[in-house]
Amino acid sequence: MKGTVRGVRKWTALLASGAIVLEATMAEAADHAPEGDTEIVAKERPSSRSFYGWQILATGEAGGVLAAAATVLPGSPFKTLPSTMGFLVGMPFYVLGGPATHWTHGEFNKGLISLSANFALPVVGGLIGQTVGCAPSDAPEDCGARGFFAGFAMALVTVPLADALVLGWEDIPDDEAAAKGGELAANDSASASRRSRAKRVARFTMTPAWSLGPRGELAFGVAGRF
Repeated sequence: MKGTVRGVRKWTALLASGAIVLEATMAEAADHAPEGDTEIVAKERPSSRSFYGWQILATGEAGGVLAAAATVLPGSPFKTLPSTMGFLVGMPFYVLGGPATHWTHGEFNKGLISLSANFALPVVGGLIGQTVGCAPSDAPEDCGARGFFAGFAMALVTVPLADALVLGWEDIPDDEAAAKGGELAANDSASASRRSRAKRVARFTMTPAWSLGPRGELAFGVAGRF
């Protein structure tokens, strides 16, 4: 009986010691744990809004205006050489001017939107123009063709303009802009330094010379300019 009591006391002491150690360990872990939930938030880089849509106006809009003039100004589109040439020259600039500009600025999705709009909207504009042109009861026989080309030409002019004003913007981080400015300044300084060193370099020219004496003797020499 005494042996049983001693065994119970022994196990009770061991369990108590383990509980004390466990409690101390948990308390130490709680002391070292950060207070509250920590959330990692990405630091936003300051940036500036930059407009590159002027490049779309210089390419896509210029091509659209040329192609539109080629379809509207002549009495019969594509019946004259200037009309055909104007359309063939202007359309590639209209179709690819906007998308190529977006892609060179790293805006792939904007380039796809621009390319899709350049193909689809002129056709939609032409169908609307055809419907409007043939709506009157006294519409001429060629109202369909005239209305289609009128709506088509209007879309050629307005689509690149909207593309440039709506999508022709990008955010440039201020540190990148400052780095580019510093690089340009360094290049300018290096160019000025090279020009200054070139000016300080001594320049001279040497040319062969000869002379004929009074007694017919021939003399050769070197003439220089320093």
